[in-house]
Amino acid sequence: MLPEGWSPSQELLAWAAQNHRGVDTARETEKFINHWRSTGTRRLDWDATWRNWILKAEEISPAVKATGAKTKMQQAFEEARRQDGLL
Repeated sequence: MLPEGWSPSQELLAWAAQNHRGVDTARETEKFINHWRSTGTRRLDWDATWRNWILKAEEISPAVKATGAKTKMQQAFEEARRQDGLL
């Protein structure tokens, strides 16, 4: 069962923002949490399960991937990185 309060770490969010720009990670995370809480299924590594979820979301949405569109979350993440001097 997904641990109460689980959410992707900053490292996971950075991975998704850098490698999967066409995926709305906030929406996919909400879907991920709802799905796994509703099933009660156990997993050995929830972070790996989330990464696979994001990979699958990108496969399912090739039109979003093809446009290179950035979500609001990605734009905010990039702005934060700029402010931190990382971009």
